[in-house]
Amino acid sequence: MNLTNKKYLFDLMQKEGFVFFAIYNTQGSIMRDQNNEAYTQEEAIQDLQNFFEYNSGLFRIDFRRTRTITPRTVVHSFTVENSFEPEEKGIGNLNPNDMSSSLMEVIREKDQKIERLQTESIAQIIAGIQKTNELQMELLRTELKSKSGGNDEMLMQAAMTTLSGLFGGSNIGVSGFDSVETAPTPQPVNVDPAKQKINSAVVRLMKVDSNFADHISKLADLAEKNMAMYSMAISQLKNL
Repeated sequence: MNLTNKKYLFDLMQKEGFVFFAIYNTQGSIMRDQNNEAYTQEEAIQDLQNFFEYNSGLFRIDFRRTRTITPRTVVHSFTVENSFEPEEKGIGNLNPNDMSSSLMEVIREKDQKIERLQTESIAQIIAGIQKTNELQMELLRTELKSKSGGNDEMLMQAAMTTLSGLFGGSNIGVSGFDSVETAPTPQPVNVDPAKQKINSAVVRLMKVDSNFADHISKLADLAEKNMAMYSMAISQLKNL
């Protein structure tokens, strides 16, 4: 199927003086029949332009010399695709004030939708990580209980052994508690301040948070699997 542009139709009407025409849709149904004999050439062109202004799609335009529609009266038949596209403007002619308030509202709604989808996406990521960690946390609790044998002091020592592996370094001792097998080794004079800070924080948290092992393990999993989300969580803590 060959398509004709609208400008050619208007030029043809002006050149050959066509006044009568019929417009059909893709189903062959007539949408406009200009059969007014009183129309001038300019009025007929304006009539066709008005149709294109308010209708989009694929149309067949038949031009004829008489007001009666018959196969013999049709002189030319063209297929035109009409779409509502704004006219191109030069960069120098662009005016920010041309943007209507309704268009600005559409842009704001799209921005809000994007922001909402991003928030929902982050929430889904966090929920997915938490769901994945549930089984791992249950296994960790079982392992800690197995190592402690039901003894609270041994449970704490087992937890500290796990935390030592988490933070990367030698075992972190807990003041006032014996190890599983041997008495605590006297603390050396030159102790890493960072390890002392970790040791102090862990002891304080284990006193007030009965689920500390679960929480610290989830935080470690988050750091390993999604550093961006971990960084967001740390940023929130810094803002407190």
